[in-house]
Amino acid sequence: MYKKTIQWLAVAACLGFINPARAADDAKPYDTFGHREAIRMVCIGDSITQAGAYVNALQTAFGKAWEVTNLGVSGATLLKKGDKPYNRLPQYGQAMQRKADVATIALGTNDSKPQNWSKKAEFEADYKSMIDDLKKANRKVVIYCCVPPPAAGNKFGISGGIIKDEVGPLVRKVAKETGCYVIDLQEPLTGKNCLPDGVHPNVEGHKMMAAAIYQALTGKPMPAEGAPAAK
Repeated sequence: MYKKTIQWLAVAACLGFINPARAADDAKPYDTFGHREAIRMVCIGDSITQAGAYVNALQTAFGKAWEVTNLGVSGATLLKKGDKPYNRLPQYGQAMQRKADVATIALGTNDSKPQNWSKKAEFEADYKSMIDDLKKANRKVVIYCCVPPPAAGNKFGISGGIIKDEVGPLVRKVAKETGCYVIDLQEPLTGKNCLPDGVHPNVEGHKMMAAAIYQALTGKPMPAEGAPAAK
């Protein structure tokens, strides 16, 4: 009986009746089936998001089927005890009020500053708290946690090493433990000449970010018309 049960489980898994445990990096595309109204998407982030280029590119690529809301705030931290906590900003309430179907969280860059990362022990719990609030607003929300882009030498006190070696792994850990997905925005930009001030991506950088997010959300390459226009 035990042997037959094991055989049945193996067959069921292959046929898709049972979903095997997934890694956090398996950014499953968002299922648009059954949506009669525009899909509500919120982009939570810092100045990189607020700049708007990659968010605007996503809206263009998705078209009228999606409503993409830019809720980026310059200097924002995920840490609640950071020097500019996102959860204390008006955009946090707006994110909840939108009752998003899809949410991307692109925070962690400003958290790498010395005065903020001294509270790094609270980063994981604060990240989970934001995810919980988004789920309370809409229990069906699908959340994509973004590993922040790389950072080079800069005047802002932002540490590329901390983002790569500490923030990124914590983002992946939180995503795995909360049933969210990961979008890696670091790998596509690493080694590219796209950070003029060491932190903020230029047009090409935003194009690569938009492509990574679009690919994760749809399973398809970014259409050419969705690329940010050169300034």
